[in-house]
Amino acid sequence: MDITFVKALFDGLKFTNQPEPSTPDQVQALEKQLGVTFSKSYKDFLLWMGQSRCGILIADSWLTDDLPDLKQKAIKLLETNNFPKKLPPDAFVFWMSQGYVFTYTLLSAGDNSPVFRYHSTLDTTDFTPIAMTFGDWLNQRITEHVDRLKSFGKQW
Repeated sequence: MDITFVKALFDGLKFTNQPEPSTPDQVQALEKQLGVTFSKSYKDFLLWMGQSRCGILIADSWLTDDLPDLKQKAIKLLETNNFPKKLPPDAFVFWMSQGYVFTYTLLSAGDNSPVFRYHSTLDTTDFTPIAMTFGDWLNQRITEHVDRLKSFGKQW
C-alpha cells in the first residue's frame, strides 16, 4: 500500500492531533548516521510524521530520535530471549513497543519488503511476516488505534 493512501486514511479520520514532519535534512542526516538508505515509502512517512506521535503509536519507539538505538535493542532482546535466529544484515528495525516486540523491513527489498515482527511472548522460532509492505503495516496500526478508541467511546 502506498503511503499516500495511508495519509488519506489518516486525514479522513479527522485526528485531533496532526503530524509533525521531519525535514529532508533530518531524514538525510539520519540515513547517514545509520548508514542506510530508506525506502521511498519510509522516507515519505518520516517527511509526513517523523517528529510527532500525533495520537498513534503513543507508547512506542519509532520517532527519528528513537531510530538510532532500535536495531541494537532488538539484537539484545533476541539474545536475552535465546531466540534461535539473528536479524538479517539488511534489517531495518523501525518500531519497538515496551521492549518486548519490534518490527523490521529489509532495506534491500525497498518498498516491496514485507514487515516482520518479533514478539517475545508469541514468536518462538522465526520472525513473523505481519504485513505485505510498510504502508500496509501503518494502515493496520492506524485502523487498530481508531477501532480501539471507538470501542471505548473515545475520539481519536
